[in-house]
Amino acid sequence: MLGWSYFVVKYRKLLLIIASILLIPSLLGYLQAEINYDVTSYLPQQLASKQGQDILERDFRIAANSYVMVENWETYQIVQLKEQIEKVPGVEKASWLNDLYHPSVPAFFIPEEIKQNFTTDNASIIQIQFTHNSISSVTQRAVDEIRQLAGPDAVVAGFPVIIRDLNIIFNKEQFLYILIAVIAIFIVLSLSTSSYLQPLLLLIAVGFSVTYNLGSNVLLGSVSYITQAIAAVLQLAVTMDYGIFLIHRFEEEKEKHDDPEKAMAIAVSRTSTAIASSALTTVAGFMALIAMHFGLGKDMGIVLAKGVVFSLICILLLLPGLLLIFQKPIERTSHRILIPTFTRTAKLVVNKRAAFILLFFVLIIPSFLLKDKVGVFYSLEKGLSKEITAVADSEKLRKKHGVAEVVYLIVEDKGLKTEQTLTEQLKTIPEVKTVNSLVEYTGAQIPESFIPEDVSQAFRAGNYALCTIELGIGQGDSRISSTLKQIKDTADSLYDEVYLSGEASLTQDLKELTTKDLSRVNTFSAMAIAVIVALTFTSLSLPIILVMAIQFAIWLNLSGAFLSGTELYFVTYLVLGSVQLGATVDYAILLTSKYKEALQEHPPLEAMRQAVEKSGRSILTSSLTLTVATIAVALVSKIKMAGQMCGMLGIGAFISMLTIIFILPALLLLCDKLVRYTSWKWPTHHRDSSAAC
Repeated sequence: MLGWSYFVVKYRKLLLIIASILLIPSLLGYLQAEINYDVTSYLPQQLASKQGQDILERDFRIAANSYVMVENWETYQIVQLKEQIEKVPGVEKASWLNDLYHPSVPAFFIPEEIKQNFTTDNASIIQIQFTHNSISSVTQRAVDEIRQLAGPDAVVAGFPVIIRDLNIIFNKEQFLYILIAVIAIFIVLSLSTSSYLQPLLLLIAVGFSVTYNLGSNVLLGSVSYITQAIAAVLQLAVTMDYGIFLIHRFEEEKEKHDDPEKAMAIAVSRTSTAIASSALTTVAGFMALIAMHFGLGKDMGIVLAKGVVFSLICILLLLPGLLLIFQKPIERTSHRILIPTFTRTAKLVVNKRAAFILLFFVLIIPSFLLKDKVGVFYSLEKGLSKEITAVADSEKLRKKHGVAEVVYLIVEDKGLKTEQTLTEQLKTIPEVKTVNSLVEYTGAQIPESFIPEDVSQAFRAGNYALCTIELGIGQGDSRISSTLKQIKDTADSLYDEVYLSGEASLTQDLKELTTKDLSRVNTFSAMAIAVIVALTFTSLSLPIILVMAIQFAIWLNLSGAFLSGTELYFVTYLVLGSVQLGATVDYAILLTSKYKEALQEHPPLEAMRQAVEKSGRSILTSSLTLTVATIAVALVSKIKMAGQMCGMLGIGAFISMLTIIFILPALLLLCDKLVRYTSWKWPTHHRDSSAAC
């Protein structure tokens, strides 16, 4: 190990040159990496709603839909706008009343159930269907052109429009997230290191790894916008303590050795194993996300895990060279470490251990029960700022027209009579606003061979018939689940082959899928990290104690969200436990390692006091880098989903820090005999009987 360390020190300039050259392909990869803004695209293909979506795109050429609402327009203006929209590349069809009735026909001759699809009071609604899905660049360009054609006073709403605004905001904000995180981390690191230059060099080393990580995403084909938004911030915040550990060890070795290169080689040799072990636990927590059936978990897990690996490599290979090259400037910018010592805190933790144990037992049951009561939302629209144009337009359309959601019902073609029965039964469902089907325009008596082809093609394709159902409720409404079930049950009673699709149906399947994924990923992450802890300490009891301490912090975090009335975006709720566990279990491992070392020379109470005193600064620094960076991003983000995830992780890191410093020592002392009997070669030097409570 020492020979490898001398290699890193000797060839430090060569390593930095190679690392700099590798930035070029990484930056090119970053620019070419595709960002996926549609979380429903990560649903498994075997879901009926996903299969229905494929039929819509393949057979009916309906991939996405939007609305344009104009007020106080003359009929000829609406017809003219509709014709212009139909010429926009990417638009399959634009529909309005003139498709069915000549503009000269008086309004009172038009059936109310047809008229209400396109008009409301003084407002007229043009329905638009796109040839490509919502995230397609063709559809996104079409949305821009439609907005220009309709003018600033028109309302343009729908999922593709929300995706477009999300795209624009994300492209503006993603670099802001990184900048804010860097500034926040620099401030925290300046307090915990002995030079103002050391944090900057550490940020440069980790900056290399962030660039490699984001650039290598191109190899995945595409990454979710949520993953892209948080990956760099989390990588910066979570892996900084690896570098801090190396910096502190280098400072210690310099006091023992006059040659800085020798001091650095020894520092790298003696910290590499500890840093690698710490990185492994974090990687295990992140990789647990791959256990999800929901594809976003794999997307996020791979990106976050490889980010940790890149950081580990860059800190061990690049940071030593940077510290040696800039050694003199580091000395000129030196200052005392500003984060206070933990001498008093350590005494408090040991002396008041019974109170902390009592606090743990008082809080653990209610926090466990309350964590499952936190509200969860799945709507993309709800996760964006109301200041965003697409969100404001959706609300205007909902208030004026009453349409909150469109559901596509695809069934086997059994003819108009069966379709009429279906349509009539669907209209009895209270939340259904309108039902658009072929029989609504033709009646059940007319032979289908007499129906004009342009009308028939809108509702027939291959062996399938299509009904478009407009609901008066949105995805966030508590009635949406039962309404979709009623629609599905009604169709199932008449047809053998039924597909329910559209954003609401896809989201409902997403909800059912992620509910199962939640327990799976939390169990997998806890077990993976427990195995690593067991191997690290050769103990059967310590994995349970350490993982339980972090799980307790996770439950407190979720309970706090419930008590504050905060609704969590489903992705935040889904990944929070695994990510918080992976990112903060290092705090518990560090304190336990210091405790084990101190036990070789001291009885348990004194050993714990020293463990808290020696590890407190490192744990506080690691926690603050994650907390300050993520909460700073959360405060500025207009994408509430990304901001909320960062905020919850920041709060979680702070709670984990408090748990490890105040609760875990009391738990370890309480379970002293258990740990001793279930751990191999656990130190037993100078024990006292007052350890176990």
